[in-house]
Amino acid sequence: MALLITADAVSKIFMDTKLQSAVIQLIELVVVHNKDPSRPARCKGLISDGLHSGNCMLTSDLTGLVEQGEVKPFAVVKLSSYMVSVVGNVKVCIIMAMELVEQLSGARC
Repeated sequence: MALLITADAVSKIFMDTKLQSAVIQLIELVVVHNKDPSRPARCKGLISDGLHSGNCMLTSDLTGLVEQGEVKPFAVVKLSSYMVSVVGNVKVCIIMAMELVEQLSGARC
């Protein structure tokens, strides 16, 4: 199956161009647990469109998919809801809803 990563999706996301949907790859995923056990874990990582990359965070609902092993690094996903936030001086794509397109193992698109 030929994967259709959305061209320039990451640069458009971080330039505040709202895309209806974008197919990107999750390159790196790291679950970060809070010191306060009553607060949910978060997942941070990197997204890529094959040319550009940027920082991302998954909402706590999506973090569960990573903790359960349903979504792993190198997954190709379709973003259906996201927003860009500035943390410190760094723009971060907050992924609120996504659909798994294909789980790749150790390969970048």
